[in-house]
Order: sequence, then C-alpha cells, then structure tokens
Amino acid sequence: MIQVDAARPLVSVSSLTPAAGFTLSDGLVLPSPVIFLDGVTFMWDVNSPAEGGVDHAWEGWTQEKLKIFEVCEPRPGQQLACGNRTPHRQAS
Repeated sequence: MIQVDAARPLVSVSSLTPAAGFTLSDGLVLPSPVIFLDGVTFMWDVNSPAEGGVDHAWEGWTQEKLKIFEVCEPRPGQQLACGNRTPHRQAS
C-alpha cells in the first residue's frame, strides 16, 4: 500500500471474522466490504457472496459500484487491455 499523506499512518486489516467484519490496525471495526486505496479506507456498498450465495453474488452490481476504481492509475484491467509496455530482454 502506498502512503500519500506522511502524517496519516497506514491502516491495515488486523483481523476478519464473519460476525464482526474487518478490524483495522487503528481499532476501527467495519462490518462491510472495504477498499484500501492510496492510504485511505473506503466502505464499499456491495453485496457479500454470503448474503445470497455465489449464484447471486453479482446481483445489484452497477457501474456505480465500480466508480471508485476510476481514480486508480493504471485502472484495473487497463494493463491487460493495453499490454505490458516495458520491453523484455531475452536471456542470453
């Protein structure tokens, strides 16, 4: 994880349990899915597969649920679509 603000300590997941959810290193307990992005923790309003089983895991998902990833650089999937632009050297 990259820390953007030197005054803000990095936060990580200390534990994860089905009953409590995510317990972060700063003591905050979040019962829902979270995203760690640029040193900031965001609660993510998406269904958990446990709520409807794997067959219904994607129900209710819209483009709005993925908007947060638009601030990522490179965007998720972008490298797959664009390919790796770093030249590879062949072993001699």
